[in-house]
Amino acid sequence: MVPAEAERAYDKLVRKVVNQKNQTAKTKKPMKPATEAVSAPVSGRGEIEVTEEKQHQQTKKEEELTRKVEELRSEEEAAMLKEQSLLEERANVKEALERKQGTAEKANFSECCHLFMIQP
Repeated sequence: MVPAEAERAYDKLVRKVVNQKNQTAKTKKPMKPATEAVSAPVSGRGEIEVTEEKQHQQTKKEEELTRKVEELRSEEEAAMLKEQSLLEERANVKEALERKQGTAEKANFSECCHLFMIQP
């Protein structure tokens, strides 16, 4: 024997399910085909387009990175050339000062010799 409370609960569930089925049957309206409602393409073409777009974005990023690397390289090379030019200029100035000092010393020596009437 089944207790009376279990029978009542079972009856309530059965009624509930029957009511839900009846309501669903009454409210069903003709629906549009699923292909029209779906915004995503049905064929694999859309997936290919998305993949191509991603690849295009990746190539753009790669090109930008390559451009930046080249730009940094050229800036670094320009800095090195500038530094080398400055070093060469300093060396030339130093050599010119040494020549000038040497010439001044020779002139000084010759002048001293002349004053003392010594042959240089």
